[in-house]
Amino acid sequence: MENQKKIKIKIRNLWKKLAAKTVLKGLDLDIYEGESVVIIGRSGEGKSVLLKHIASLLRPDEGEIHIDDKEITSLNDQMLTEVMMKIGMVFQNAALFDSLDVDNNVGFFMYRYRKDLTPEKIREIVKEKLALVELRDIMHLKPAELSGGMKKRVGLARAIAVEPQIILYDEPTTGLDPITADAINNLIINAKKKLNVTSIVVTHDMVSAYKIADRIAMLYDGKIIFSGTPDEIKSTDNPFVQQFINGRAEGPISA
Repeated sequence: MENQKKIKIKIRNLWKKLAAKTVLKGLDLDIYEGESVVIIGRSGEGKSVLLKHIASLLRPDEGEIHIDDKEITSLNDQMLTEVMMKIGMVFQNAALFDSLDVDNNVGFFMYRYRKDLTPEKIREIVKEKLALVELRDIMHLKPAELSGGMKKRVGLARAIAVEPQIILYDEPTTGLDPITADAINNLIINAKKKLNVTSIVVTHDMVSAYKIADRIAMLYDGKIIFSGTPDEIKSTDNPFVQQFINGRAEGPISA
């Protein structure tokens, strides 16, 4: 089935060194249009670093990233901006602007860059996106007045406000209780269905991974060492994958 689908994001031979550590070591990964891919791996393995490369918040030391067949690592700022308008990102801590209310947080990019839209139209879009994440009548509130789960929802509303083709989620359920985390998982699933987006989710939470993923990829020692469906990852005999998904601390994982 996968080879019949369009490749939305193609990553080849990606290398990145941060400080004294080489985090990504020739990483390869294909992500297909319309699928939800969950990236798992231990802390410090480079999952968020990979996500930031796709979002062009970081540039690789070596390698290529193609989005819709356009290689993005060598684009100038203007051309890169056009590609990045296809991408929305939900940060681990929501990354809301404390001084702005929910209206201006969700509509941030539209208020600044969509000169073709009136403020009234932008507020209408903000209300619509908040409703999609099951939030209403909170546009006047500041982030400090929101719960952790509400902040995550507002972050998602901001990500989908620009109607992206790709949404990147960095640890979307971290710090949430199980019920709220499951509600966020449902929102991720619904966003994919309603908006027909390609989703990439970084998480440690295997309950979330099994629920939202079409495919799970494990990052270890700078490379993807496994990629498969939730059923396939549960049944793999790869010892590194099994140790991670079963939460066993049987000593250090070594290649």
